[in-house]
Amino acid sequence: GLELGMPLQHGARSLLAFGGANAEGYNSLARGFDDVARLGTSVAVRLQNQEDGTRALDAYNKLNEEAGLFLNGDGSPDTGLYNRQGEAAVGSVHETKNWFDDKIRELSSGMTDNAAAMFQERADRLRIAEQGRVTDFEAWQRREWEFNTLKASAQLEQRAYLDNVTDPRLREESLARGIENVQRLAQLSGKPPEEIQL
Repeated sequence: GLELGMPLQHGARSLLAFGGANAEGYNSLARGFDDVARLGTSVAVRLQNQEDGTRALDAYNKLNEEAGLFLNGDGSPDTGLYNRQGEAAVGSVHETKNWFDDKIRELSSGMTDNAAAMFQERADRLRIAEQGRVTDFEAWQRREWEFNTLKASAQLEQRAYLDNVTDPRLREESLARGIENVQRLAQLSGKPPEEIQL
């Protein structure tokens, strides 16, 4: 032990000797603590990545389920974008884009940047696939709407032509509009121009 009368130099030498003799042991202990800290950090990072992956997958599953309801409905004919017909389907592409933007933003709020990035990658693939289908659906419904509108118009022009027997000018106008509608109907039906001659 140290005696009270012992010179300070001797105590300092003892501490140096203590540290000097056991310096390798302390260095090993410090390296061990560093290794444990690195291992703990690695485990924490791995666990965080797993949690982020699970959160991203959970959000994607919710997005996929809600997209199915948005697009296909709940079984009743009044719900679901794909249950719209003709003019009611016009604007579906824009509406789908906005729906996905809002839903992805809502589902990714509160996520870590890593989880949000994983979710966004999956969500973008789903969005692109569904928007492609909606684009085809809207184009088809537009054609149907235009075809039915032209068909009804052609029928009205035919009736007007028959009703205007006494007025040659109105008859000619009705005939011209009727021919134009029939030509457009033929084009919508996919007939080549040479077969549309009237």
